Amino acid sequence: MSGGRRSLANLTGTTQGSAFHELIVVPTLIPELARPFINPGSDAPPLGRARASSHTAETETQSDATSEPPSNSDEHVNDARLLYVHVTLEWSERPTLARSRARPKKQHESKLVPRAVDVLTTSRVAFIPIALGAHGYGDTYMAGIASGPAMRISWSGSAGGKTGAAVVLFDTDWKIIIDKLRSALTASRKLDTICVIFDLDTMEGFKTRPKRIHSPDFYEPELSFGTHVPNTEHCTPAQLALGSAIDEIKAAHSCAEHGTCFINADLQHLEMNRFRLQMWGQAVVSGKSAASDPPPKELLVTWTGAGAVVASTLKPRGRSGPFPAQQFPIASTSTSDTANLLLTTMVPVMAMMAQNMVGNFPRTPAPAPNGPPALPRSPVAASSPPPAIEDDLDVFMDAFRRAKKIPDEVINNAKVQLRDGRYTPDILCEPSVTLERLTELTGLAEGEVHQLKKFAREWSGKIEGKRARRGIQF
Repeated sequence: MSGGRRSLANLTGTTQGSAFHELIVVPTLIPELARPFINPGSDAPPLGRARASSHTAETETQSDATSEPPSNSDEHVNDARLLYVHVTLEWSERPTLARSRARPKKQHESKLVPRAVDVLTTSRVAFIPIALGAHGYGDTYMAGIASGPAMRISWSGSAGGKTGAAVVLFDTDWKIIIDKLRSALTASRKLDTICVIFDLDTMEGFKTRPKRIHSPDFYEPELSFGTHVPNTEHCTPAQLALGSAIDEIKAAHSCAEHGTCFINADLQHLEMNRFRLQMWGQAVVSGKSAASDPPPKELLVTWTGAGAVVASTLKPRGRSGPFPAQQFPIASTSTSDTANLLLTTMVPVMAMMAQNMVGNFPRTPAPAPNGPPALPRSPVAASSPPPAIEDDLDVFMDAFRRAKKIPDEVINNAKVQLRDGRYTPDILCEPSVTLERLTELTGLAEGEVHQLKKFAREWSGKIEGKRARRGIQF
């Protein structure tokens, strides 16, 4: 990235950044790139210390910003030399077939940075986006302030060559490389190119992540922080129609015992949880049923499993099928009739031969029974459906009241306290829920609290078994 306002993401920008960036961030983290800060709109002198050269023009190049004045003429000449940067990217190409056992092949691609770079006066953080910009990845990866990404730097005559190039990861590594490069430039005036290698397989952690675009919609804070109550104005017409149908069903099929139930002609209660209400409401919206009428037959079959139609097996149609035989004589015998006659004749003969063969083998006496024959099992009675998940606490406390003969006002007070604390029956039986805490919340006696925990353990196991048999998520 070149041009624009200076920031940590755009270190090569030509326009000065904010006062905090120019006076605090750059002198602290990247002192070699620090430069005087000019207060916008005034002719006042710079507000910060000038760590660079005296040039204050916004279009000054990176080579003019030096952290310290050169000590001698040779070093000044070396620092002023621009070098070409040859950048190579490596990555592993995965096999196209998912089950292939072939090892991933290492791919390479090399390009030159479009312009010569003053490497000796550039920091590690500023050099990495410049080098990656040769492949168009200057904005894709961001250099770490403390370290990374790793890169291998070499030049003609460097120790180890291109294959065994030194790895630069920290600022200390970069300083050592710069010192070696400065010595090499002093020894050879023909040196004008350095080679940099990046391994993309190890740079995933340095990828820049796109920021979420801020939405000016006033409803957005509710989705992020949950500080607003949902408004029906933001619901779709289909959602509003479904909610209205569910309200009508609840009003038409109210039950004092279970909340909302469908009561059939035999006065049997079929409790309606939120899943069944949604299915029934969709049927009302689509016009298959009215809110005051019973649920559609297909829903009752789905909920109870009763009333399923069993397909009858009809006798295959043939010469002896359900229709009467022909009354007129058959003029001739076909080939299929002849085959049928032969099969009819051979079946008794084959059965007689099988009996004779069985008679020639000794018969093994049947083992004597060890005990009386087992009695036939009685049919398993269908169990009642489990309550809705959101009604677990109410149904459980009502069942506990009936089982232990506890006054209604005590149970109602305990129910309110447990609901405020977000307690459910399966949590009450946990060892971490102490007797003292339950006694404080419910107002029950110590013995009644023991009974409550035991009853919660048995009741929760029974309800979870019912939901598991019916495939209900809990």
